[in-house]
Amino acid sequence: DYTCELNTTYGARANKILKVTYFRVAKITLSSSKDIVSEGDAFFLTCQSDVGNYDTVIWKIQNGGTIKEIDSMWYTTTKSFTGARSVLSVPRANQDWTGESRHQSFHSAIPFMRKIILSMK
Repeated sequence: DYTCELNTTYGARANKILKVTYFRVAKITLSSSKDIVSEGDAFFLTCQSDVGNYDTVIWKIQNGGTIKEIDSMWYTTTKSFTGARSVLSVPRANQDWTGESRHQSFHSAIPFMRKIILSMK
């Protein structure tokens, strides 16, 4: 708690108490269903967090300096009071996948040498 107190030369006094709640940083564990992914392979990325007070889980993909959100059709998120579990499913790895939803169900893939980013809001 923080207290702000004001005193005047005439003896008037006022104070205000401010309660502050600190939220701790989430512990996030990221794992892959495979250690090495070859072109054409299917794999899953799983993110687990120990924080239950979040609004959304968002997967992103980075190609060079460009970062794009991955469409939610590619991942599922299970929310509970004790944490979150989100699984990104990649049916077939290749270099062309951008994480967008437009007709990629049979040609979906994850790009090699691209970075996957996960954020919790």
